[in-house]
Amino acid sequence: MISYCVFDAYGTLFDVHSAASKFQRILGNKQESVSALWRQKQLEYTWLRSLMGRYVSFDQVTADALQYSLQVHGFQEDSSKVNLLEAYKKLDCYEDVQSCLNQLRANNVATAILSNGTLPSLKTLVENANVAHLFDQLISVSEVEVYKPHPSAYDLVTRKAQIPKEKVAFISSNCWDAIGAANFGFQVFWLNRNENVPDVLPGKFTTIYNLNQLLDKVVQPS
Repeated sequence: MISYCVFDAYGTLFDVHSAASKFQRILGNKQESVSALWRQKQLEYTWLRSLMGRYVSFDQVTADALQYSLQVHGFQEDSSKVNLLEAYKKLDCYEDVQSCLNQLRANNVATAILSNGTLPSLKTLVENANVAHLFDQLISVSEVEVYKPHPSAYDLVTRKAQIPKEKVAFISSNCWDAIGAANFGFQVFWLNRNENVPDVLPGKFTTIYNLNQLLDKVVQPS
């Protein structure tokens, strides 16, 4: 039986592309491409830094990835970078998030976030989205200074919650993250919002397409 639902933040609860979408006037028809490359490099840098043992905060990784994307697209490093990074602290929350969290808590299921993001950034995100009160814990990998999908990142959950990993449901829209959590031993739900093809890697997970479907899986009928 599930007693703890742990969510990834970026891309799962919060739309990572909503930052760039607010600057279409500046980015023009390159907006989507800038945002996509920004996200791609952000993830690549976390994996590479973990492999190299060269950890820096996710805030720094995000800034470095944005710098790369802006340069590739021919934008100067000016106020655009500062403004985009500021917008990243206030990403839009997906529409199904609040109702899902409310129903989980109404059914006595504890909730948490496990994220690559720093604790201050996570606090800003949930406060801006008015969902801070719906989480029992915010957990950042900065405590172990290695990024997901390293097992040490997922182990933070079991250490802090002090419950067996078999009773943890982990939800992520990032397939690589879902696979990492599955290999650690969580019960995993891949939130496939965009109906993507799953990665060809070992790891058992259940695919859902919105958070309403999660409720059917983890909440026991009364």
